[in-house]
Amino acid sequence: MKTYWILCIVLISLFFDGCANKPTTPILTTNEVSDISCNSAISGGIITSDGGETIIEKGVCWSTNINPEISDNKTSDGSGNESFTSFLADLQPKTRYYVRAYASNSVGTAYGNTLSFESLELRLPELTTNEISDIKSTEALCGGVISSDGGFTITARGVCWDTIPNPTIANNKTIDGAGAGGFSSMLTDLQPKTKYYVRAYATNSNGTGYGMAMAFETFNVASLITSEVTNIFYNSAISGGTISSNGGQTITSRGVCWGTSTDSVELEKALGFTEDGSGIGSFESILVGLSPGITFYIRAYATSSIETYYGNIVTFQTLGLELPELTTNEVANIDYTSAITGGNITSDGGSRITQRGICWSTNPDPTTSDYIIVNGTGIGDFTCELTDLVPGTTYYLRAFAINEVGTAYGNSLSFETLELKIPEITTNEISEIKFTSATSGGIITSDGGSSVNTFGICWSTNSEPTISDNITVDSVEINEFISRLTNLTPGTTYYVRSYATNSIGTGYGNTIVFQTHETPILSTKEELHIKFISASCGGNISSDGGFAITARGVCWNTSPDPTINNSRTNDGTGTGVFDSELKRLTANTTYYVRAYASNEIGTIYGNTVIFKTLESISGVFRVCLFNPNQAQKFICGLTG
Repeated sequence: MKTYWILCIVLISLFFDGCANKPTTPILTTNEVSDISCNSAISGGIITSDGGETIIEKGVCWSTNINPEISDNKTSDGSGNESFTSFLADLQPKTRYYVRAYASNSVGTAYGNTLSFESLELRLPELTTNEISDIKSTEALCGGVISSDGGFTITARGVCWDTIPNPTIANNKTIDGAGAGGFSSMLTDLQPKTKYYVRAYATNSNGTGYGMAMAFETFNVASLITSEVTNIFYNSAISGGTISSNGGQTITSRGVCWGTSTDSVELEKALGFTEDGSGIGSFESILVGLSPGITFYIRAYATSSIETYYGNIVTFQTLGLELPELTTNEVANIDYTSAITGGNITSDGGSRITQRGICWSTNPDPTTSDYIIVNGTGIGDFTCELTDLVPGTTYYLRAFAINEVGTAYGNSLSFETLELKIPEITTNEISEIKFTSATSGGIITSDGGSSVNTFGICWSTNSEPTISDNITVDSVEINEFISRLTNLTPGTTYYVRSYATNSIGTGYGNTIVFQTHETPILSTKEELHIKFISASCGGNISSDGGFAITARGVCWNTSPDPTINNSRTNDGTGTGVFDSELKRLTANTTYYVRAYASNEIGTIYGNTVIFKTLESISGVFRVCLFNPNQAQKFICGLTG
């Protein structure tokens, strides 16, 4: 029995739990209606509960009956339980509507509280007329601002005008689009010096509304005529105009404008115009940049601070295009491979010269299919240098000029280039004469018409040296050069001359004779007194070579042929015997020593003597005398 009651209690509990979790329809409220117009309004809703199921659709529904449903007019504003805003459209003017929010889930559709509102009544548009501006003799600028569309779309707007007050769209008018807001309107085809009334208008389905009327008066026109066209050329002409009246305005700019049709003879549309001062009176205008063989329309203009006035239209035609006219200049500066000429273009034939120059050939009457050199564009005189010609050859040439029509040629001329020769050269005087060297050089006065590829000087003890003898090869691409003669023999007479070689052969300069200086005669002492870190030596100068000895001594090194750039002594001047002390030597080391003598010509060395310094033996040094005349050259003893 107890088990029975327990089972009943469990079943009752499960029954009530299932009822508590069962889904329901959503719970929501309707937003207040706002932004009410004659054909629309805004509302929406707030969902406070989705009823335990996802909101699959939400929005507002409305009708002229109380408690509208989704079968009436409605919006669809998405899903989910977020708050939403709804736009009610296509309403009827001045009508009472009822609206309430709705939300649907899988259980069903729930509605919020019902609200009511009345759409606004249809009205005419409300607008204002803009102030009149940019007033001229035949036009002015106006417009308007539409502050209300009267509850219906603006289908047309603009301004209307007449010479009587309160004009309507039955009079003159502009059409400046649709919709509310501001707009600008240009009034055209007005009469000069006339009073007009203008007001803005806007039209909706209910009718046309007007702004306040404005009055203005157009300005008087200036009086001017266009001058006849003269001096007509391929791309230019002369005209002008006469301004007899300024229409009550100061003329700030005047001139002529032109085009290829009557519709293009205004400054804004013209192909070109001139600016020829200001004020009334007559003026002349030069038209440039015209096209050849074209009919042009031209008229004078006069601009004031208000507008631009125009004179009568005059027509003319520019000259047609022709070939250029030109002559060929005489040939000058004729060389082996070059010459200078040119041309003079006296007329471009009405078309810009795009290329000009000289053409040449070895046949008469050359053309641009032969050799050419180009020199710029345009008319006038020009000069060209012809290069890479063949020496000793007859050439024919003439100037040419190319324009849009074609190629024109000047008169034909002929000339002959110079024949190639060997170079011409002079020899520089001999300078810096030493015992075994001297300096010379040369100046190349003519390359013979062919590039000099080698030049320098050649010398010998024979009277006419050639490049088969001793030579220098000096730097190319210069006309004057300096050469150094080396390895000469002292006290010897030499013949020297410059040379230059081109493709034809070798040319020689004048021959110059000179003699190298005699060298001093000296010898190195061969009997040395050798110690551990020093030695005694010396020399004998028997001849100064004709120039006073300014320095003498011995020089030494651990390598053969020491010079005064190595270690040395300074042992006075003049000829004769002298003694020298070699100090700061290294023990047990082989040295090379030789006497030297210097005069203003250079330095001469005696014979080389070789010796070796002594080594130390227990604090005792061996002392040796070097005697080259004995079989045992070193005689050594001991010293403490």
